[in-house]
Amino acid sequence: MLKLLVRQVRANEPGTPVFEFVRHRTTPRRYLVVEQYVDEAALAEHSAKEYLKEIVPEMLTYLAQPPQLDAYDPVDE
Repeated sequence: MLKLLVRQVRANEPGTPVFEFVRHRTTPRRYLVVEQYVDEAALAEHSAKEYLKEIVPEMLTYLAQPPQLDAYDPVDE
């Protein structure tokens, strides 16, 4: 299911240069979605996509606990 979402984002969201679904190396049932948006508008566009609204509710039913959402900002050098 998340593989489908990754394909949809990559194909339809130029404002999302990074959208990766990865698995922990030593804890195979632990996953992470890494997302990067060029700006707040790209994040808002992503959040409004119909395919996101269709996939996420079902995806949440497979989780052992609620997802942890963290946001990071670039560190300027």
